[in-house]
Amino acid sequence: MGWIITLVVLVILVMLALMGLQIENFQRDLTTNVGNTEETHTPGLSPLALSISSHEVLERIISFVDAHPNWEWSETPRLDSNGCLFLNRRTRWLGFRDDITVTVKSIGSGSQVHAKSKSRLGTGDLGQNPRNIRELFEGIR
Repeated sequence: MGWIITLVVLVILVMLALMGLQIENFQRDLTTNVGNTEETHTPGLSPLALSISSHEVLERIISFVDAHPNWEWSETPRLDSNGCLFLNRRTRWLGFRDDITVTVKSIGSGSQVHAKSKSRLGTGDLGQNPRNIRELFEGIR
């Protein structure tokens, strides 16, 4: 029985060590399960400004989601009346789902993209939600 507990603890420690390589801010990442580009909610995240139309942003997001198997639509891919899209992303290791809301605003001839990513479980995300937003923004660019 003792060796099973030791094995479980060892596996957990290895997983935490591997995830720790991705953790940028231990204080934030162990106590927060939301990443958000609105205002200064999450340090290092800001809205994405693009010189393309909101329609083209939508096309890029559709292409990105369709090309990445861990990303999926929680609704039909369309901008709602508030300019919002709703996505889910599964984490690589344990398949946890994060809910992502993307808001696209037209600004002149360009667009501004805001995103919020929230874990469904837990109080800390180990930095996954900010990584979700960065990955999405990189795919849109």
